[in-house]
Amino acid sequence: MMNIVDLAIACKMDRIDMEADDLGRYIWPTMGFLPATDEIWTKEVARLAGKRLERLWLGGHLTSDDHEDLRHIIGRLDRMAARSLIVQDIMVPGPSPRGGEARVPVGKVLLLSSRTTWNASLDLKNDQEGLDLFEAYKRKHHVSHPAPR
Repeated sequence: MMNIVDLAIACKMDRIDMEADDLGRYIWPTMGFLPATDEIWTKEVARLAGKRLERLWLGGHLTSDDHEDLRHIIGRLDRMAARSLIVQDIMVPGPSPRGGEARVPVGKVLLLSSRTTWNASLDLKNDQEGLDLFEAYKRKHHVSHPAPR
């Protein structure tokens, strides 16, 4: 994926569109991608993430303040809310990469819980925040793929 984004930037493409399913529902937003439209956010992603949020709350995994803050984020009607979820440093029980459960970021649990495939996009021309997230993801995961010149 890193090569595709770098190549798209080098080719002066305007954006990349893809489907987010399985782990992509969490990974793509951490790489700067957003639900393609506000409608996809509200009808496909936030609706199911909100249900999962309530289960975390009822299970005693969130403080009242964290629950209220997360409800506010999920209730937003714009797709930028996905980015607000991925930067939360709240840890809750969730799927472990090695199987079983582990403490994982709440944004991961909420975005993966949507259990639906949704269209995602990364605006390569007008979304500096998204491009910054992409570069941060590469640094965090020690990926070095310079864009072709």
